[in-house]
Amino acid sequence: MDSGINLINEVFLAASEGIIISDKKGRIISANPTAERMFGYNTGELENMLIEDLVPQSIRDHHHAHRSQYFHQPKPRPMGIGMDLFGQKRDGNVFPIEISLSHFIQDNQPFVASFINDITERKKQQEQLKQYANQLEEKVKERTQELEHLNLGLRKEVMDRRAAELALRKSQKLYELIARNFPNGAVNVVDKEFNILFREGKGLKFDTDEQGNYIELIPPEDQDYIKNCLAECQKGDQSTWEHHLDGETFMVHAVPISFDQNISEQILIVEENITEIKKAEQETRKLLSRERELNEMKSRFVSMASHEFRTPLSTVLSSVNLIAKYTESDQQEKRDKHLNRIRASVKNLTEILNDFLSLEKLEAGAIECLMEEVDMQAFTQEVIDDLSGIKKTGQKFKFDHKGAVIFTTDPRLLKNVLINLISNAIKYSPENSAVDIIQEISEDTLNIEIKDRGMGIPLEEQKDLFQRFFRAKNAFNIQGTGLGLHIVDKYISLLSGEIKLESEEGKGTTIKILLPNGTKETTRH
Repeated sequence: MDSGINLINEVFLAASEGIIISDKKGRIISANPTAERMFGYNTGELENMLIEDLVPQSIRDHHHAHRSQYFHQPKPRPMGIGMDLFGQKRDGNVFPIEISLSHFIQDNQPFVASFINDITERKKQQEQLKQYANQLEEKVKERTQELEHLNLGLRKEVMDRRAAELALRKSQKLYELIARNFPNGAVNVVDKEFNILFREGKGLKFDTDEQGNYIELIPPEDQDYIKNCLAECQKGDQSTWEHHLDGETFMVHAVPISFDQNISEQILIVEENITEIKKAEQETRKLLSRERELNEMKSRFVSMASHEFRTPLSTVLSSVNLIAKYTESDQQEKRDKHLNRIRASVKNLTEILNDFLSLEKLEAGAIECLMEEVDMQAFTQEVIDDLSGIKKTGQKFKFDHKGAVIFTTDPRLLKNVLINLISNAIKYSPENSAVDIIQEISEDTLNIEIKDRGMGIPLEEQKDLFQRFFRAKNAFNIQGTGLGLHIVDKYISLLSGEIKLESEEGKGTTIKILLPNGTKETTRH
């Protein structure tokens, strides 16, 4: 969640356009560095000012009414369509701007985000184009007057003048379109056959130079689709598509260019590089997915913990109350019975807490593998002996070791794995049954099989058995957190091993572990 907020803050601070967030009363809540520089303010000075403070004095009263009307029916849109908009700097200078508005609700309060671009340079370019056109027009007029005075080839010169005027309008239209649409990418102009007439900027990386046919320069697998898009433009429609090439993503806009009688003679193709935007979107989705996963895990933990803790705590409480009633010396047997119940309940709570602590360390990557040589026959026998006290009536262990004896591994992790799996075999097997533990060391590999005669696991649920908090539907009446096998799977991964499961309902379960021989070193995961 913190990394997601940091990413949003970085985008806000690094945006190339000014961003100002204001409340319903027009009070500025936040402004990014671009907006502060644009209006000539120092860091933080815009906060708590009114948005009208950035509007020219002559139209501030009107702006207040427009702002109130926008909150009445808020929606994302450009501001002042068909109008020239201006902002006022701190020093009083007025400059042309372009504004888009977007609204959002936070803590039940409406806010507006204003995205502002300083278009001073664009206006200058447009004015220069206009002056250039006027100059050309004047030159044409001067030339026409000269030809009229000389009375030489009047008709031919008139036709030339009309052709020059048409060419001028075409050029002016083309340059205006380029000035308005030139993005962080490239601009192309193609003719009716899609031959490139003009190309400027860094867009799709073609294998050839700027000359040639636009369609032929596109990878073959995309040619038909893009050709169809451009054919729609020839009919007078705009077209937009995404294109992926060399690990980059481009948003491509195609706009028909009409010079006379609305006939599309050329197509303007604008390629905008949106690779970084796409990466930011993917990171945001990952953060949201991780946040949902954590929230779900918290909810399941609270639900499971409240259930699993309630039974042993109730047992402890009732046993303590009963012990208080056995005050006679000849009632020691009854006291011992309830003391044993208390010990078992406390042991159960300890196992649950150990599972949670192990999971927390695994999730935090705080587990170290400490490799050392282990006498596997004596090691496993010791684990079996430690667990003999929790066997049910009539249960037996059948332990068989084959092959070499010495094996290099992390005994702490492996012991936790064996304790968990053998305890499960005892818990899920009935009385008077056997638990088989078979292990073999061969060719630098340790194979361990633990087989019980329990209830088995439904086939359709076996794929989810190693997920955290998962419990099979036929095991809900048996105590457990649903974390044991998940932790075992993580430990086996830390040891670079594999774990497999074979089970059939009513016939028992076999867990198979395959571990490679390690080296004497410390590895942090």
